[in-house]
Parts: sequence; structure tokens; C-alpha cells
Amino acid sequence: MPELKNSFTAGKMNKDVDERIIPSNEYREALNIGIATSEDSDVGAAQNILGNVRLSCAINGAYDNSLGYRKYFNTSSHIAVIADPMTDKIYRFVHTPDSSGVWMDRIIEFDTQKPLAMPCSSFVDNVDATAQIEVANKEEAVLIDIWKVETLITSSEELCPGGDIVVTVSTNIFQLRHGMLVYNNNILESDGVYVTNVEIIGANSAKLTLNAPAVNAVSGETLTLEADRVLNFSPDRYITGINVLDGMIFWTDNYSEPKKINIERSKMGSVVVRTQGSLEYGLQNFDQHTLLIVNEINPSSCIKIGPSICDNGKTAAAVYGCTDPSFQEYNPLATINDESCRNKLEG
Repeated sequence: MPELKNSFTAGKMNKDVDERIIPSNEYREALNIGIATSEDSDVGAAQNILGNVRLSCAINGAYDNSLGYRKYFNTSSHIAVIADPMTDKIYRFVHTPDSSGVWMDRIIEFDTQKPLAMPCSSFVDNVDATAQIEVANKEEAVLIDIWKVETLITSSEELCPGGDIVVTVSTNIFQLRHGMLVYNNNILESDGVYVTNVEIIGANSAKLTLNAPAVNAVSGETLTLEADRVLNFSPDRYITGINVLDGMIFWTDNYSEPKKINIERSKMGSVVVRTQGSLEYGLQNFDQHTLLIVNEINPSSCIKIGPSICDNGKTAAAVYGCTDPSFQEYNPLATINDESCRNKLEG
């Protein structure tokens, strides 16, 4: 049987003439095909255009049983994106405003070379282990900047008469950190009340030590905590210049000062030790604030040192750090654990 071949190097659809007299290298009608710009060596051949598969789920967060969907689902917006041709990695700038009481900006790395465990469309939303596999294979948090959090007060008490206040809260506890400014209907921003310590006491409970006495923290009310913004993304401001060079990302939005980050050092500070539920690694890396890496070994939060009110008039400095000697980050001078213990000593 004779075999008829026709190439379409002209790449032109022609509906003006009868199909019996269409010139060679042109075609009558086509749907979802590409001509001439073949992804293989068959230039000029008609072939199917590859479709899109949703590969990224990390920014949506873990499934929240109380909400019935992923915590940050459909709330984020992309501010900028850049590909690094040297490493075949993509870096996305993501802005997430007021999603379940968390405001944050994020830089996420997507590795095109790593194997995909399964596409997002295959996920069962309430199976975190599945999402954990996909995230570990393809995506990593580069820098997470949580700058505002709302949490629910369950109780409060004084450390001593007239001393610092300890407030127990029950929501968004893994997004809280010391140094954040605290305010609500009863506490004014101008009062300058901030968190001096965060102690996680359960999967849905944490104790916040505040630096001021006589704070009216009423059970059942919402407490707002805010910190200085680092990335300061906004959907109303375009990233006007962005580049990846020598393991660093440089960018500017023509609004604030130009910025740069060290990619690997930032990723080290974004690997979370404080776990949510049974997850040891995975989606919690994408919604907990990145720690500061000073010497590429010991990550820590920015330290606040202040006097203690509960020392009978003496001024004793509170030093935050790792208080567990079984970790590399152990600080013998630390008096308050700041969740910086990360690398367990061997043996």
C-alpha cells in the first residue's frame, strides 16, 4: 500500500480555498497541535502539543480539618518568577495575605530535575503523608517571612505579682515567634507590648510570655501579633528587576531598597524542627518563619535580651537559645529555650 507523507513546514492554516487544492505544507484545520517548532527532531511534522500538569501544591499548606480544605488554598498570588538555567530550578515569589489568620511572603524553589512522586491532582487532601512525599521531591522553602498572625486567647496569668504576663493561645501557634508586637482591643500598638518567649505545649496550644505587666488578655478574644516585614511583597508592586547569580537571588520592586538572599543559607533556616502532628518534614516548612543562619551551622531567631520583672527588683538578663545540651546548638548561657535546637549530637 502506498504511504502518503506531507510536511507542514509553512505552519499555516488555510481555510480560504477548497480542501482539494490546499497548497503543500499548509493545512485545513488543526486542534492542539504544533507545527515546525517540534520538541523532537521532526521539524515540520504535526504533533500534539503537550498539556499542563499542576506540579506545585506546597504553598497551599497542609489539610486543615477545621476548615475542610488546605489552609492557604486559593489565597496566594505570584509576584514574580525566575528560572535559573544553570541549575534548572524555578524560584517563585508568593504573597499570601490574611489566610486563616496568617499573613506571609514566601520564596519557593521548584526543582525541574527531581522526580515527581505524583501530580497535585492525585492528592487526597486529608492525607498529609502523600503531600509530604511530593514536596520533599520537587519543592523547597527558600525564605518564609511571616509578618502578621492572629491567634485565639484561651487563658492568661502573671509570672509573679506585677510581673510579666503569660498568655495561652490555641490557633496558628507554629507561626508565632518572640519579638512580635502584640495588640488587640485591649492592648494598643503604642503600648509596645511584645513577645519575649514562645513555648509550644501541645499540638494546638502555646504559651506566650509578654514583656509588660497588667496586660488585659481576655479569654476568647483574638490576639494580633506583627513583626517587621522582610520581603515586603505586594500584588500592587511589580518586581522590576530580578536575577539569580552565584547562588544568590537579587531583586528590586522600585519601592524599597534592592534585596538579595543566599539561597542555600536561607533554605537551611527554613527546615523546620517544630513539627505539626506527626509530620517530621514536609508542608510545615512552607508556613513557619525562616530562622537566621549566622555561621551556616546554627540557625536561630533574632535574639531579644531584656530584664526580668520577676526577680525581686534585680535586673537579670533573659538569654534566649538552645537549652538542651544534647543538641549542637546548645548555649550554656541560655536561660529560655527559643526552639533553636535542631541538630542532635551523635552518640
